[in-house]
Amino acid sequence: MNRISNELKCKVTTGVAWVMCPVCGHGKLLKLTGQTRAAGLVLFCRRCKHESVVEIVPRGGGHGLPRVQLAAGATENQAENA
Repeated sequence: MNRISNELKCKVTTGVAWVMCPVCGHGKLLKLTGQTRAAGLVLFCRRCKHESVVEIVPRGGGHGLPRVQLAAGATENQAENA
């Protein structure tokens, strides 16, 4: 059984951040800026065909790149499907 972290990893290159797939680690699913916000956004990984429902919220302090987390209701379903 694979454990999927609640917070997704991001890859930062030359001032741009990319969300990585929580299952296979493939990068460039979504490009992030400091202003990116979303709730219930579905990310699809072309490599492993996994869908992740995420929320993108600002970090504490209001500066830096936003935090990308699995949506609250999606955490249990994705752990079962992994």
